[in-house]
This record gives sequence, structure tokens and C-alpha cells, in this order.
Amino acid sequence: MSFKTVLEKTLPTVDCTVLSWCPTMDLLVVSVNAIILWVYRLNGQRVYAINAQSRVTGLAWQRGGKAFALSTADGNCRLYDSNTGKLVAVV
Repeated sequence: MSFKTVLEKTLPTVDCTVLSWCPTMDLLVVSVNAIILWVYRLNGQRVYAINAQSRVTGLAWQRGGKAFALSTADGNCRLYDSNTGKLVAVV
């Protein structure tokens, strides 16, 4: 199966332990270091940054992409609004 290239962009150098794309929202989440995440649009525009307060161990998108959850080394799960980057809940 071959894939069509939609866009090619060069992003700043990052540690990239977390890299996750949401196809419904056209957002790409990239870790800058263990706790800082940058969120980009597919055109390369950085939309917002998130300080997770602890080392990020996982990321999962809500179906439809309206939110995403981060699991962190401190044992918390943080839910963020995909449109704004605002913290919605900590579990």
C-alpha cells in the first residue's frame, strides 16, 4: 500500500519521546523534552505548548479528537482540550 504525501515540513529539533497525530483534528503532538509538549497544525504552525509537570509516559486521543489524555510518571492522567490546550481534568 502506498501513501500520498500531504505535506512536508521541518520542525525544530526535539527529543521526540512522544509523537502523536490526530487525523480528525489535524494536530501533531511532539515532545520537546520529558515534560514539555508542542502541538502543531499540519501546516507547521505551532498552536500551543503544554507543561505536563512530570515526565510524559503516554498519550491517547479521545475519539473524534476533541481531547487527549497524558499519562505521566507521577501517576496522574491529565485530560486536555485539543482546541485550546487547556487542562480539563486530572485523575
